[in-house]
Amino acid sequence: MPVIGFGGVYGWVDKRDRGSGQELEDSRPLPELDVVDWKNRRINQCFDSDIIEKQPVQLALAKRAKHLQESGARPYFIRLPNEIDGSKNGLDDFVVRHGIDALKKIAEVSEPTCFKENRVGSITLQIKEPDIFTKAIMSWAVLKEHWAFRPGVGWYEYTGNHWGLRKLEEFEQVLTQFMDAQHWRNRTIGTINAVSRELKSRLLVREISWNSSDKLAFFNGTLNVKSGQFMCSHNLCDYLTKIKPYKFMVIQDTPDWETICQVWLKFLREATGNDQQIMNLIRAG
Repeated sequence: MPVIGFGGVYGWVDKRDRGSGQELEDSRPLPELDVVDWKNRRINQCFDSDIIEKQPVQLALAKRAKHLQESGARPYFIRLPNEIDGSKNGLDDFVVRHGIDALKKIAEVSEPTCFKENRVGSITLQIKEPDIFTKAIMSWAVLKEHWAFRPGVGWYEYTGNHWGLRKLEEFEQVLTQFMDAQHWRNRTIGTINAVSRELKSRLLVREISWNSSDKLAFFNGTLNVKSGQFMCSHNLCDYLTKIKPYKFMVIQDTPDWETICQVWLKFLREATGNDQQIMNLIRAG
């Protein structure tokens, strides 16, 4: 996605005459932007998610949209969601937290920037509450790292090291908190149910993906039982619903290992038939 970043909401204009170095009477668009062929081009405008609460920022977006339209472009407004706790997202924050695919999906459902200009030249940005489908997309973009739906079982929440089963009411509570953070007022039972059904489809994880027999989660990481490799981290995409209530002990087989623990190592090999998988499980304790 080609991106132009401005230093502030009015960073696309200045008063500097590049020839004389003197300030002009009125601001003008940056001459560097003339290299872009704006005609018939769709331009996505994306400001911080708290634009909904800041009228001066809305005015800046509306002015930029008007200029783009006068240049022949088609300005669109990408409305970034706030986080569940209400903290805002900038474009860079959102991509780091939720990924470029989530941004592209929100861009797909964005609408043309709508502004209104009165007779005296005053301009205002027209922002309406998103429809149900757009609300579901914005909700999915933020909730997908935290929630998953398992067919025939129900909703799971990621705790940081494994997935925990939750009641439907607990999921709806978080969804309501998310809606609060976006300042959405349309909160009928039908709206919540419709968004919830859409999210159930988008966050559905098929049964085959849950609790792989090759992975075991411990407090301090994840063991690949098949390869014997231990990772000092947890991956939500493993979809593990159980965690061992202790740490996995990582022991490096140094040249001194045979000498220091030869009796213990010999016992493990004899008792397990030199089965590395079982030895790893015993060492995990």
